[in-house]
Amino acid sequence: MNKKVHNIGMLDVRNITHELADQIGLITNIGTYITDDKSEMILIDVEKNNIGSMIKTNDKLTAATVNGELHLDNNYFNSVEGQLLLTINGVVTVDKDLEPTQISNKVRSGSVNGVIIVPSTLSGVVKTNLIINGEIIEYDFDKTYVSNDITLNNEFCMTYFGETKVAVKTLVAVEPIDLNEFASVIEKIQVLNKLVISKENIKLLRPYLKVDQNNVELVDAPVHYIADKATLTESVLLQAKNKNLLVSGTLTINDIDLLRELGLYKIDASKIICSREHLVEVKGYCLKEDVKILCVEDVPFGNYSDMTINKEYVLKLQEKKVIANYSSLVFDKDIDELGEIDIPLEIKNYGTIVIPDGLKQSLYDLITDNYGIISSHSEKKNKNEDEDVLYENMGYLEL
Repeated sequence: MNKKVHNIGMLDVRNITHELADQIGLITNIGTYITDDKSEMILIDVEKNNIGSMIKTNDKLTAATVNGELHLDNNYFNSVEGQLLLTINGVVTVDKDLEPTQISNKVRSGSVNGVIIVPSTLSGVVKTNLIINGEIIEYDFDKTYVSNDITLNNEFCMTYFGETKVAVKTLVAVEPIDLNEFASVIEKIQVLNKLVISKENIKLLRPYLKVDQNNVELVDAPVHYIADKATLTESVLLQAKNKNLLVSGTLTINDIDLLRELGLYKIDASKIICSREHLVEVKGYCLKEDVKILCVEDVPFGNYSDMTINKEYVLKLQEKKVIANYSSLVFDKDIDELGEIDIPLEIKNYGTIVIPDGLKQSLYDLITDNYGIISSHSEKKNKNEDEDVLYENMGYLEL
């Protein structure tokens, strides 16, 4: 019986044998299909469909997947044999010393799922050779990119011995600056994404900064700024003593007594999480009236594995729970034993949900957002019985 090969991110069939090819009837749902003349003849009678891209070559290829951060430079290219099939899930920084031909000759196919930071002189060749699913940040070719966010203060000016022309993603300039010290070490700073600056400093530093006006966030000093998500703790309070507290990401407040220690000072964040009990009091400490505040009780629990919801799980719920499902969520048939009671769940589905047939409970009402797949137990059973699969659901496969 002919079998199916499907849902493969990258499939290399160049070394396939006649014996293995005779077992395959269908190749489908393939991201990148790598083949040559010999393998094409062997697989000539195999049906192929839904293939994202096909590479036909006899050259040596190296498949590389990077999850996290990658610095694309001469050292990386020299360490890899053959042409690259490159997949980056995260952040990639392209070195300004690379030549355009190095990228076009070395990268046969590639994609970036996340952020790519690239000098303007290499932007064109990078966009041509890589599929960018995310953000592209370009910096001037005469600048040196600094990966860390910079907090501009007198201590930084006194200890900085790097390139005088720098490009930085986020620049925080909320502390008092000695302009003479600053101007002697920094020629000009290019701010790529965000400038957080006090009203006093912007008057002084305007000639030394290159930044899009839309990326400027003006704040009132004194302020302590955290360029990430944060939880209000004793340590954070110590740093923010006698200052407003600004957080670029989410600020979580678990202890209302710590917030009260700010006294007359305020807080600001892209999002604030606190208990419903203290919602009104937290609003009173916010610098902006329109800040997004979520009650901790409403923050979704993220499911990234296989999760089963049964009668026992529901009975243990003390209050309404929000589940963001990114993997597999299965309802058990014993849910019907609960009778007609309301199930205190709200589900946002980005993965797969399996619901038993013939349930009295209307579980579909619990799913408020669905961006994934909802199926019944019988559908899942029949699907597994009907499909004769040789290989499936793999990132890379060489036959």
